[in-house]
Amino acid sequence: MLGYGAFFILAGMVLIAGAIYFANDLCGNEIEQISESPNRKLKVVIFRRDCGATTGFSRQVSLIPIDKNPGNEAGNIVAFSGLPGLKAVWLDDSNLEIQSTHIAPKHAPSEINGVQVRIVAK
Repeated sequence: MLGYGAFFILAGMVLIAGAIYFANDLCGNEIEQISESPNRKLKVVIFRRDCGATTGFSRQVSLIPIDKNPGNEAGNIVAFSGLPGLKAVWLDDSNLEIQSTHIAPKHAPSEINGVQVRIVAK
């Protein structure tokens, strides 16, 4: 039989695991721009992400297949703190430029899903 201490430790672990599992549901995404690739196989989605009162807004970018819903996930290309101006420009089927009113972040991928991504401050 579990003592009170072991019970509270186990209950705490279950609560923490549940919070981690459901944390993504605490965030909300508001789509601001969708831009399809010229060959209509992919789309870039620019959205505002809000994860509640303890965090600020961010503007994020994802590249996904044309038939997929952006869902409630974080951006897979880049996330900017705050709400900078962003614009997605397809140069061709395999080259995408993300124009930002902020300085480009240092940790953004240069390639995703076979598309070369360049982030530039404009």
